Amino acid sequence: MKKAEPLEMLPGGSHGFGARNEIPPLPQAEPHAEIGHRALEGSIWMIAATGGAKALGFACQLALAWFLTKEEFGVFAIAVSLSVILGILRDGGLQMVLVEKGRHFDSFAGPVFWMMLAINTATGLMIAAVAQPAAAIYHLPELAGVITLFAISVPLCVLPSVLTLRLNVNMQFRTLGVIQIASAVIRNTLMLYFAWAGYGAKSFILPLLITNLTDTLLLWSLSRFSPWTRAPNFRCWPELFASGRWVVLGTFAIAAGNNGAYFVLGKFLPSDVLGTYFFAYQIVMQLGTLLAENFYQVLFAAFVRMGKDLARIRAAVPRALAVVVLVGAAASLAIAAIFEALERVLWHGKWAAAAPAVYILASVWPAVAAVSVLRAVQTAMGRFHQWGIITLIGACVSVVGTVAGACYTKSVIGASIGFAVGALLAAALSARFTLADIGISAIDSALCALRPWFVIAVCALCAHLLGSLAAGSLLNLCATALSFAVLTLLGLKFIAHDSYRLVANSVQRVLRTRLFGQPIVEGESL
Repeated sequence: MKKAEPLEMLPGGSHGFGARNEIPPLPQAEPHAEIGHRALEGSIWMIAATGGAKALGFACQLALAWFLTKEEFGVFAIAVSLSVILGILRDGGLQMVLVEKGRHFDSFAGPVFWMMLAINTATGLMIAAVAQPAAAIYHLPELAGVITLFAISVPLCVLPSVLTLRLNVNMQFRTLGVIQIASAVIRNTLMLYFAWAGYGAKSFILPLLITNLTDTLLLWSLSRFSPWTRAPNFRCWPELFASGRWVVLGTFAIAAGNNGAYFVLGKFLPSDVLGTYFFAYQIVMQLGTLLAENFYQVLFAAFVRMGKDLARIRAAVPRALAVVVLVGAAASLAIAAIFEALERVLWHGKWAAAAPAVYILASVWPAVAAVSVLRAVQTAMGRFHQWGIITLIGACVSVVGTVAGACYTKSVIGASIGFAVGALLAAALSARFTLADIGISAIDSALCALRPWFVIAVCALCAHLLGSLAAGSLLNLCATALSFAVLTLLGLKFIAHDSYRLVANSVQRVLRTRLFGQPIVEGESL
């Protein structure tokens, strides 16, 4: 049998490996200032898109809390958890492998697309097979339908994933941002409609099936890239899978860390208590997770283009950590500050039990956000083995902590504390190994990141106390939000000035070069 060619040496030619449908290959490296500028500009576009999308998502979450019961939130949580555990091979880790190819992206897009489709189809069939048994085990008949819908969604996500990677690897972040906003509008509108129409827990997943199709149409119309026309090249599949095996482990670990505990909690907690914890988690983490993912996409592309230049990466990582922790803390702790007043205004006590969980989860979220920077470094440098193992250990600690806390206390607070401890330990572990490998002190980086984090936490507490002095729930909400904004701005400016200046200068630089056409200065960097 002829040995498969190494992945780096796959030839060009027909069957999708020639010049058809290809753009000029990406350069292996670009000038430092240009990479930094494009990464910063990409951050602005993606964060702006994220802000719009999550504003819609947050509003949708608030409305869903009116239409759906705690039990229906609990059913969806169990379905997510089971689908994550059974979907361990989903995508085969091929997305990161494909992006890492950089200038060879087009040559590998065909094999990766067909391989992902085969893996995800098999995964979907496996998830569908457990739908009825799971409904019987948890004594929740509606669980079967939700799991079946999850199974259908798995193969449908392959094509939009590959097309998104095509835009991402070319750093077309503005285009991705526009598509993200459009997708969010469609998804959240449909989610509200299905919830209003009485579809219960299915309201979460039905819109995903539709947006997989609409996203595909939008992505293809803007990229005009057709991976399905390219040959599958089965000979390179074993080596592709070998390249992605650690990515599979890491991706599974991330998903399991975020959602893996629910299928266990479903056997120990009543569905309404589980639904309350899931609601609190989603309120905090839906914003944080999307912010982290967008930071990851931008930073990964930038680090890949820096190649193996450790000096440039070493200079960029502390700045990236400072920005991510500051933005993550501001976003999550703003939710914590206003949640109690918001709950009284909107739900009149229905979700009051979720407030302590929101406070705890929001407090530790910046550490989770910081891990996205470390993940970008590890994967951009091809250290999938290290990333996969460390992420899996962190996920296990997080899940065990959540389950232990919930089982010991039988409460939402116990589950939240358990998750918080696990998340902090996982972040510390990742920082210890990732930063040491590139010659950065984990302790020094942590101390720099802790200052803005602590300042924003104090501002959130003070804003909560000041807002509580206002008479009436609506006035309380407005006073708390205004107090948080003013106190955070002043606190960062005068106490965490370096982090504040870094974020402010980054935004000003992008606006200056983008809006006023001023040239990039070589001394400026990511």
